[in-house]
Amino acid sequence: MQEFLPQSGWRLYGPERILDLLGDQINEKGNVGFYGSYSGGCRMVYFYVTCLGKHLSYSNVIKGIIMEGKRVSESRTYMTDLVLPPDTNLHGTIFGGRVMAYVDKIASITAMRHCRKAVVTASSDSLDFLAPIKVGEAIQLEAFVTWTHHTSMEIFCRIQSENLMTGEKTLTATSYLTFVALDEDGKPAIVPSIIPEMDEEWWHYNTAAERRETRLKRRKDRAAAEISYAH
Repeated sequence: MQEFLPQSGWRLYGPERILDLLGDQINEKGNVGFYGSYSGGCRMVYFYVTCLGKHLSYSNVIKGIIMEGKRVSESRTYMTDLVLPPDTNLHGTIFGGRVMAYVDKIASITAMRHCRKAVVTASSDSLDFLAPIKVGEAIQLEAFVTWTHHTSMEIFCRIQSENLMTGEKTLTATSYLTFVALDEDGKPAIVPSIIPEMDEEWWHYNTAAERRETRLKRRKDRAAAEISYAH
């Protein structure tokens, strides 16, 4: 549907039925017109569809929302902290749970910066520990939005350690998390689309849909398993 939007970096939102209606009624000779008012980065739009040069009846007018996209760099977040003895286990390396808390915090900040709304964690797809972080080293985290859906945002987080004596840095963990934006009533709210700029950002963006399908399948399988166990 991107070809019918007014400019690059803008995205169509609204009920799922919008896509169904447009998909059914637009063909090679059809097109979409739109009109509406601009307010606060959001545009409420009444779409009208023209097929074979004839306007459809008013019942086929579709209301949607177009929201301006945001660049990845606008919400990218960094965090650095010193690993002290209370942060570590008996091996002198940072607790995995402490790293998870850092990841959830920086990802939450990133998501809120992108949508400028309250957010909740919907899922943590993975937290792969690649190397330990030792006491006396610095933990460095970087997080950015990789992809958005209607009301959700996928965040990628990279965790590194830094030896403060030598300056050597080591990749220690990576993680993907999903957040949902909430409106003032605590209900899911639409979020701006994301505009990748660098090669790494495009890679995460282009592979995000596959990760989403994996998440949905995993959730469906778990729900089916719970029903099976209940019986």
